[in-house]
Amino acid sequence: MDPEMIDVCCGLIIDGDQILLARRHPEGSQGGLWEFAGGKQEPGESLAQALARELKEELCIDLSVGDYLGYSDHHYGDKSVRLHGFICPWLPQKIVLTGSHDRYQWQAITQVDTTTLAPADIPLLHRLQSQRMALT
Repeated sequence: MDPEMIDVCCGLIIDGDQILLARRHPEGSQGGLWEFAGGKQEPGESLAQALARELKEELCIDLSVGDYLGYSDHHYGDKSVRLHGFICPWLPQKIVLTGSHDRYQWQAITQVDTTTLAPADIPLLHRLQSQRMALT
C-alpha cells in the first residue's frame, strides 16, 4: 500500500542571481541536507498561507509568496511528499534559525550543489534554472 501523499510547500527565496538554502539540522530527518525552507500545509490553510507561516516559524522572516513554480513528488519509503515550490523575492531582513535548520547560505542559482540538496528540492531547482535560462 502506498503511503499517503503529504502536501509540503517551500520558498525559492531569490535575491538577484542568488537563492537562499537552509541546512536541515544533523539530528533530524534528512539531517545535513540543504533545502528550500518551508513545511507542511495545515488543515484550512492555502499553500501560500502555509509557506508564509513556515518561513516565519523556521527563519523568522516575513516575505511575500510569489508565483507558483510547480511541484515535485518524492517517496521516502514510509511517507510520500508533494513539495510545492513558490518564488519568493527577498526583502532584506535578519534571518534567525529556530531549530529545524542549523545553517543557511546564499548560493548562485546556477551553482547549487545538487549532491547535498534534499532530493525533493532538485526538480524545483532545475525548473527554476530552466525558466531563468529561457529569459536570457
